[in-house]
Amino acid sequence: MLVKYKTFSLNLTSLYGLQLLLTLFPVLIIPLLIRTLGVNEYASYVLVAALFSMLEIVVAYSFRTTATREASNVSDDEGMSELIISVMCIRLCLSLLAIVIFCILFQIVYTSKIPQISSLSLAIILTLRLLGFVLSNEWYFQAMQNTSVLLFITLFSRLFFVFTLILPTEKTLEYVLFCNSVMYFLVGVSAFVYIFLYRKIIIVVPETRTMMTRFRDGADLFISSLGVYFYTNINTVFVSSLLPPQFVAVYSVAEKVYRGAASLFSPINRALYPILLKLHSSNKYKFSRLFAIVYLFQMVSVILLSIILHYFDRTILKYFFHGNAITDEAMVFFSHFLYLSVLFVVSAYTTYILVIFSLDKVIKRITITFGIINVVLIPLVLTYLSFIYVFWAIFMIMLLVALIQTSLCVSGLDRRVECK
Repeated sequence: MLVKYKTFSLNLTSLYGLQLLLTLFPVLIIPLLIRTLGVNEYASYVLVAALFSMLEIVVAYSFRTTATREASNVSDDEGMSELIISVMCIRLCLSLLAIVIFCILFQIVYTSKIPQISSLSLAIILTLRLLGFVLSNEWYFQAMQNTSVLLFITLFSRLFFVFTLILPTEKTLEYVLFCNSVMYFLVGVSAFVYIFLYRKIIIVVPETRTMMTRFRDGADLFISSLGVYFYTNINTVFVSSLLPPQFVAVYSVAEKVYRGAASLFSPINRALYPILLKLHSSNKYKFSRLFAIVYLFQMVSVILLSIILHYFDRTILKYFFHGNAITDEAMVFFSHFLYLSVLFVVSAYTTYILVIFSLDKVIKRITITFGIINVVLIPLVLTYLSFIYVFWAIFMIMLLVALIQTSLCVSGLDRRVECK
């Protein structure tokens, strides 16, 4: 019991360290990027980064959940090796698809928006980033509860990126994007070397039929993740495409700050996920109690955090813009946007619970429905209404998702306790 507790504590600490690094780094680097590129070029950087992140969702597929879940039942080296290589092969195929999609999309829609970089250069930069992501096998470290290694690797790569930004050389948008992709590639190579050399993973050729089965098994969760992207992250693409540079910069800061606040609770979900899985199959009453305790703790904590951030909203925004003028409309938008972290935390936690209930198809229907609503609604709001209405549109969509998923979790818990 003591060994398991120490393993859980170390894993939770490492997950928090990793989450803090992944959360704070993009936030803290914004002032440096704005000073390096200027507001206009930074807006272009935000657009390209948003497109890259969208395609990374495609490559990630649903393996952060499904591969982690499968790895918990694998005890031999050969089985683990087969799983790792199978996931990498599928992700490589998805990477090729993502690169083709990007080239077509950029050539048709965004060539005039970002004329300073050719589509070929961006395709090469994207390829480097996706290759690093495929090699990283981030799900493996979570499954093995050994995220401390990934934490150090990620820290090193982020320090490398900062170093490239402070070098006394000319820093164009292409240079910054390339260095950012090299950062991801360093993470992938380092993680790959660790897994295959120090963890003694052997080379196993996976069967095509097995890979297709894994691909099909993860389809519902993947479609759900796309739905989540369509009512959250894709708004950065819309804002970057339709609004002036300063509004793009303000939206980028607001989104990173509220997501940063919300993501502080992600390590709790990820660390508790294996424990909740076991409790769900062994003790429904303890599972229900743990669900309620964690839910209330996260709700109270994230509300307090949002209030604190709101209190310092003007100071925060001035820090990021470093002397650039900030309109009153932008300030009001930023203050409101901070409270979306509450709904984001609720949706993320209840999604984990619904996955444990094997309600993947239900999650898919919810996320697809609201993803489609968001994709239709947000461009219309950006085109015909003022900037602040973007917040209210996003707020209503996220509120409905959070309420629906919470009600499904509660009803699911009631049925399982009654069955017991």
